[in-house]
Amino acid sequence: MFSLEQTDKDFILSILLGGCLLIVALLQWRKKAHLLQKGIAAEGVVIRMERAGNEEHEYPVIRFLTPENAWITARYELGTTPTGFKEGQAVRVRFEPTDPHQFTVEEDGAGWALLLIGAAGIGILVMGITKYLNT
Repeated sequence: MFSLEQTDKDFILSILLGGCLLIVALLQWRKKAHLLQKGIAAEGVVIRMERAGNEEHEYPVIRFLTPENAWITARYELGTTPTGFKEGQAVRVRFEPTDPHQFTVEEDGAGWALLLIGAAGIGILVMGITKYLNT
């Protein structure tokens, strides 16, 4: 039967965890950058805050008007604890022209969060590789 030593298990875990964190950060960064560059700008307002199930994170529900005079009301995918949004707060969004429900808030602090997630992923990868090579 095939078995792994603990150092091998630790190495695989660090590669998987670090790699996943890095990939998630890069994909979200790419999506946000695309919307900031190519998205249509609109003024919106936070109409309420929502929690998903038993999560501690709160998600702002934002309403904005497209140039075609269509009202879009959608929950923003970035939830935080504590929240950086308040009900009634004006926000500037950029949305995908073909799917206005795909949007980002221009100044939501996500850049720093994604940078930290990516840095954590790289740190875990480097730590795992270094520990594995030194055993």
